[in-house]
Amino acid sequence: RIFYPTMPDNWKETLFIWDGIFSVKKPSKEGDPSDIKWSGTWVGVDEADATKIDAPRRGAFDASVESDMTFEVEGTVASTGNDKDDGGAGPFTANLTGGSGWDLQDDGAESKSKHSDTVHDVHLQQLRWLGSPDKTANLIFARGNNNFAPFISVGWMRPGNRITLARRYLDDTDPRSKWDLEDLKKAVLEEICSGSEGKDVVTPPWKCSVMHLEDQTAKRRKVEEQKDAEEKE
Repeated sequence: RIFYPTMPDNWKETLFIWDGIFSVKKPSKEGDPSDIKWSGTWVGVDEADATKIDAPRRGAFDASVESDMTFEVEGTVASTGNDKDDGGAGPFTANLTGGSGWDLQDDGAESKSKHSDTVHDVHLQQLRWLGSPDKTANLIFARGNNNFAPFISVGWMRPGNRITLARRYLDDTDPRSKWDLEDLKKAVLEEICSGSEGKDVVTPPWKCSVMHLEDQTAKRRKVEEQKDAEEKE
C-alpha cells in the first residue's frame, strides 16, 4: 500500500509519513530561539483509516526509511515553559518552514520538484530523546499549510533523536483545519492514552480517528455524550 509518486483519485486519502533525524543547535545568546533541522525521507500510504497504518520499516543499517522522496526542513524552536531549551522538559514550539523543503513527483512528471510549507508549527515536549517512562513525553503534534492544502501531523520521537510524523491533508472546510496545536494534542491523547502516568500509549500514535481522512471527532463525542447520558439515567 506504499506509493511513491502515484496517488489515489482523492489524494488526501494518502497519509504521508516523514521519518528522519532531528537536530538542535544551541543559540549564541541565552534566551534566543535555537536553530533546528529535520531531514530524512517520506513515504505515502493510501488509506483513509489511519488505524490501519503501521510505521514504515527501516533497514537496520539505513539512516532513513527507503524512499526516493527526501526532505530537509529547518527553522527555530523556543520553550513555551520555564525550562531552557537544553533537551529538558518542555513544552516547546517549533517552526519548520525553512530549509530546502521536500520532494514531490506529480503524476506524469519526469522529475521530482521541491516544495515548502508556508506554515509548519510543531509541538514537542522534549528536544532530545531522554528515554522517559512517560510515553506521552515522546509525542509530537504539528499543523500547517502549503500550496496544496492545510494539514495536521502526529508522531513521536525515538532513540537517536529520530522523529517519525504522519501527515494528513485536509479540506479547507474540515473543522480540524482550524485547530491549534493544543486542540490537536487534546483530541489525540483522548484516544491513544490509557492507564496512568502516560505509560500506555498506542503506537504509532497516528492510529486514531483524529487522523482519518474524514473528520470523526464530532461523531465520537456525540456517542460519548449519549453514553454518559445513559449512565446517568
